[in-house]
Amino acid sequence: MPLTLVEVVERPRRGLPARFMSPLSLAFQGPAHIILSQDTYPMFHPAIGEHSWGLVQIAPYSVAGYEDSTLPLYEIVLIQTNEAVAAPASA
Repeated sequence: MPLTLVEVVERPRRGLPARFMSPLSLAFQGPAHIILSQDTYPMFHPAIGEHSWGLVQIAPYSVAGYEDSTLPLYEIVLIQTNEAVAAPASA
């Protein structure tokens, strides 16, 4: 099911350790005929590949400038470390 990205917001750090990047909140719009429950879903984008992210339905008024309250909105909050991801050890 395609979701449309409608907003990206950098969230306050609120004491987050320095090794973490600032949290990002991504808001997506979904189709009216399908409502997703709060869960972890595989998400795919050609530029970043496939990842499993926690998706939560949010109220339409929480997205600045969003005018169509008939379509569901969903949010993903990402918190990433600044450290490089280590390659798996060879066996």
